Formats: sequence, C-alpha cells, structure tokens
Amino acid sequence: MVNNSDKPSPSIEDLDNLDRQFESDRLSAVKTFGASFSEQVVSAIAAIGEISQVANARIQADTRIAIASIASHAEVTCIELIATVELASLKIDQLKGSGSETITTGHTATVAELGNEVRMEIEGGCSRSIEEIERQARLAVSKISKNTDEAISKIQRHVAKVKAAVACNASVASEKLKASKVKGRTPESITRDAELARKKISDFATKVTSQLTTMSSQAISNISALSVTSLKEISKIVKAAELRVMKIKATSLTRLMHLLE
Repeated sequence: MVNNSDKPSPSIEDLDNLDRQFESDRLSAVKTFGASFSEQVVSAIAAIGEISQVANARIQADTRIAIASIASHAEVTCIELIATVELASLKIDQLKGSGSETITTGHTATVAELGNEVRMEIEGGCSRSIEEIERQARLAVSKISKNTDEAISKIQRHVAKVKAAVACNASVASEKLKASKVKGRTPESITRDAELARKKISDFATKVTSQLTTMSSQAISNISALSVTSLKEISKIVKAAELRVMKIKATSLTRLMHLLE
C-alpha cells in the first residue's frame, strides 16, 4: 500500500497550472454561451423583422386590392344602373307617336310593363351589388385577419424557441461551471469565480429573453395596429361604395318615374 505521505506535495507551479485549467473551463463556458447568445439574438432579430415585413406587406397589398376591387365594382354597378334607365328611355321614345312627347294610348300597358321590369332590374342590380361588396369585404377581412394571426403566431413560436435554446445553453454552461468549482487549489476562490461566471451567464439569459419579449411585443403591436387600420379602411370604402350605389339607384328610379309620366 502506498503511503500518501510519501507522495511529493504538488508544487506551486502545478497548482497554478491546474487552477488556470479550471479557470480556462469557466471562461470557455462563458465565451461559448456568449457567442451562442449573440448568434441567437441576431437570428431572432432577423427572423422577427422578416416576419413583420412580410406580414405588413401582405396586409397592405390585400387592403389595396380589396379597396380597388370594391370601388371598381361599385362604379361598374352605377354605370349599369344608369345604362338600364337610358336604355328604357330609348325604348319608351320608340313607343311614342311621331313627334309626340306623350305615350300613345295603345302603348300605355307596354310602357307600364317595361317600367316594372326596369324597376325590378334596378332594385335587383343594386341588391346584388351590395351583396357582392359585402362579400368582397368579408373575404378581405378574413384574409387580413388570417395573415395577422399567422404572423403573430410565427413570432411567438420563434421567440419561444429561441428562449428555450437560451435557457438550455445557460443550463449546460452553468452545470459545467458547477462541476469545475469543486476542484482546484483554493475552493473558496474558485467557487467565487465560478459563481461570478454563472451570474454573467444568467444575466445573458435574462437580457436576451427580455430583449426578445420587447422586440416581439413591438412587432406584434405594429402588425396588429396595421391590421386594425386596414380593416377600418375596408369598412370605410364599403360604406362609401354602398352609399354610391344607393345614390345612383335613387337617381335611376327617379329618372324612370319621370319617363313613365
């Protein structure tokens, strides 16, 4: 059996080398986590920014398309309503006597029937137009809401993934430091230094999760605000389009009534 007392005591140089090795382990753990931290932050910023840009671009594009489509549909309807009355006017003129401003007795029933048909056509065209305007609006709102929800969900999933990775790396680095602090020439000093390194890692983790929370909240807020603005714009154009169609409907019916007098 070897007598431990016969073993040569480690030299100061040996102890210094051992301590430097453990210190190197601590620094390596901190540096590794710090590099991972920086990479994850940069990746998170880029991903959140890209998701936000794509979502905002889609919302804006869908809004412009919906507004243009609704406004265009309303104008086409108005033109059709006016054309319907003018066509009726031409038909009624053909039923009037030569050089006469009044409808001949024999054509009174025909004109009345024509008037009813035109009136129903105007009423039906107006109703169908408003239904189509509201249908287009519903589709646009649904699409914008879907894009908004998907973008927010992507941001939240990405942030959760990065936070989980940061927490995992912090845990691994912390365990590595915990293992190293039980060795070395001066346990008190090594423990103190290891705890400082672990605190630095903990601070890294806290900082990145805080930054990601702030960043993602701002991105989500911006997307939501743009979505709300877009929905208000669509609602506004719907009201304007319906008002325009109803106004032309009233004008057309008034014109028709004068034609039938």
